[in-house]
Amino acid sequence: MPGRWRTSRTPYLREPMDALTDPLVEELVIMAGSQVGKTELTLNVLGYFIHQDPSPILYMEPTVEMAENFSKTRLAPTIRDTAVLASRIADPKSRDSGNTTLLKNFAGGYLALIGSNSPAQAASRPIRILLADEVDRFSDSAGTEGDPVDLGIQRQDTFFNRKRGLISTPTVRDVSRIEAAFLASDQRRYFCPCPVCGEFQLLQFQYLRWDAGRPESAYYLCEHCGAKLSTAQKNQMVRAGQWRATATPKPGSERSRGYHLWAIYSPWISLQLIVEKFLKAKDDPERLKVFTNTVLAETFDTAGGQKIDYQKLADRSNYGPRGSNGQPAREFVYGLEGGKAPAAGVLFLSGGVDVQDDRLEVILRGWGRGEQSWLCWYQQIWGDPRMVSTWEALDEVVGSTWRHPHGVDLRVEAVGVDSGHLTQYVYAYVRGAAHRGVFAVKGMGTPTDRPILGTPTWQDIDHEGRKIKNGVQLWSVGTHQANSLIYSRLALPYPGDGYYHFPAGLEEPFWEGLCSEKLITEYRAGVATQRYVPIAGRKRNEPLDCERYALAAALKLGLARAPWDKLEERVKPKEQKPTTARATAATGRQSGNWLTDY
Repeated sequence: MPGRWRTSRTPYLREPMDALTDPLVEELVIMAGSQVGKTELTLNVLGYFIHQDPSPILYMEPTVEMAENFSKTRLAPTIRDTAVLASRIADPKSRDSGNTTLLKNFAGGYLALIGSNSPAQAASRPIRILLADEVDRFSDSAGTEGDPVDLGIQRQDTFFNRKRGLISTPTVRDVSRIEAAFLASDQRRYFCPCPVCGEFQLLQFQYLRWDAGRPESAYYLCEHCGAKLSTAQKNQMVRAGQWRATATPKPGSERSRGYHLWAIYSPWISLQLIVEKFLKAKDDPERLKVFTNTVLAETFDTAGGQKIDYQKLADRSNYGPRGSNGQPAREFVYGLEGGKAPAAGVLFLSGGVDVQDDRLEVILRGWGRGEQSWLCWYQQIWGDPRMVSTWEALDEVVGSTWRHPHGVDLRVEAVGVDSGHLTQYVYAYVRGAAHRGVFAVKGMGTPTDRPILGTPTWQDIDHEGRKIKNGVQLWSVGTHQANSLIYSRLALPYPGDGYYHFPAGLEEPFWEGLCSEKLITEYRAGVATQRYVPIAGRKRNEPLDCERYALAAALKLGLARAPWDKLEERVKPKEQKPTTARATAATGRQSGNWLTDY
């Protein structure tokens, strides 16, 4: 868009630009297709806050390289050719300018440009203005620091008059960051009056018509009077359009304005071009996804996509203690002393532990014939995993005894502890607890055919890099295959082989964490591949991690070939057992598995 900026050419950008100067608006969300003026809007907003309202500004791109390219090819020419900006920001080539490609200093503030994959940069600067471009292409996490958008927002906490703009072309349904933010906002859409009847309407792809095989015949059909409108008339409609909120913002997003723009509103895109793009894409899933994202500005629901409805899981949860009113008790566990197995079908227990900076999250799952299973325990152990006391609290869970309905005590026989974070502290704990069935695991997402429980490798380096004589075995956990098995079993409608049971009373964060990922299908060079990706808006996945590790622990014990008859025999009351049968309940002996124990 060469030459001096004129909002009259893209009138639909006026209100979004003004929104960031409105004291009642804190967040601007733009879910838009290509060639509608997103980049120009961003440059105008940056220019405003450099010239009219100097502030600390953070501009984020998916990668550092993209940030550098934006700075060199779009920002630098804008500063050079705009006198009021050039007078405030010195040329980076000047010896004493203090400016670089990724940092622009000016009186009253600065502009830092970063990539979403750079956690140190995202977390190091207090900022008033945050602009995040193409957020759907951002890294899932800025290193180990967490979601890069969240990190940027946290940098704004000290400013009462903070502003942020999230701008992006959408990608995959339920995974798209920009869709999640737009759906939480007031969801503004651009309504335009028909030049024939004057009735306002939302421009929609379903009213774009053409003769078969002749995209040049394309016209827009007025939904009110049936007039056949040309590209020129479409552009006339857009010039007279207006934004209208179509939803009430969700709690917590009352100061968020969301705008949806697809390609038909652009004055540079004809109706014929939209039809041509659609005809080329409609029979190819890969191209159809691109068309849906970049032209329609909608998320694409990938073929074969799977997502678990956690509300249905919560509704069918059916065991655990209840209060005097018959409702599920808030704390469903019975306590470590004399814990009770929730069903007679429970024959052994395994556990999974996820490690965070400020806590351990623990799941114990009881397993029975046909790999039917029951959640026995879910707990967040608050404390710094760098402190021995936190691991001592975990020891209580690992060493807990569970009373079977037949009166026999069961112990936890294997526990997988995630070593992907605070690795050496995990190894130190595992070394001392290995005799109780505790072992180190690490989730591995690729390749997608990696088995749920891989072959162990010896890890024999301590905190200071010295070799350890008796090292730790690390077991890989194939997260794709683990997800596939767990989610397929969560989808089972009725109890039976493979069914996952849950107690009543679990709270929503648990269910959201358990169902935090979705299977999508991607097409690259015409080849379909599937992978699990985080669902937008679900920040925590620790319950899912714990379930994966508890499953891996059960497989390590021999779940796939478990001697169910013998396991059932060992939980029978003593008076029912044949005198020749082994009469001991689970003991402290935790090594090996039943295939060698029996």
